[in-house]
Amino acid sequence: MTNVWFWTGIALVLAFFLASRAIEKSSAGETILLAMDRITDPLWMRLDDFVRVVIAAFFVAIFAVGGVYLTPDLKTPAEWVSWTQLLIAGLIFSRKTQPLAALGIIALWLLALRDYDVFHLLDYLALGVGVAAYLVLEASSNPEWRNHRFEALRWGVAIALMWSSLEKFAYPD
Repeated sequence: MTNVWFWTGIALVLAFFLASRAIEKSSAGETILLAMDRITDPLWMRLDDFVRVVIAAFFVAIFAVGGVYLTPDLKTPAEWVSWTQLLIAGLIFSRKTQPLAALGIIALWLLALRDYDVFHLLDYLALGVGVAAYLVLEASSNPEWRNHRFEALRWGVAIALMWSSLEKFAYPD
């Protein structure tokens, strides 16, 4: 808390936030927000496609790194794990196979648990479960369940970020 760069960063973020809020509330703000909505509307209309592409790209990237479970800091000598991640990436694009991709994500987390301690893997539990839940709910034919897909993803990301932050404060080294 005595680091001057920490407080400089906080001050810059606060200044940016206040300036953004002032512009948003100004007469030009509504025009800017409408323009941003027009530009991003195609993305919002295909949000599920975008999320699936991002998840698949992540698994292709992890495949390309090779020799890791779900993230570069969880090393494994098993080459088949990388191929499983490529398979997960391929399974994401069909609603029929998305639950299999979700099962693969959970299975890889459980396999990593065999080689690493639970505390280390808690960083990836919420995110992995959130992504897996998203894939299962997005593939669901039940509209009531499907409506909760982004909620599951948000909760997974939020818990993963909160856990990582807590971990950094608890164990700064």
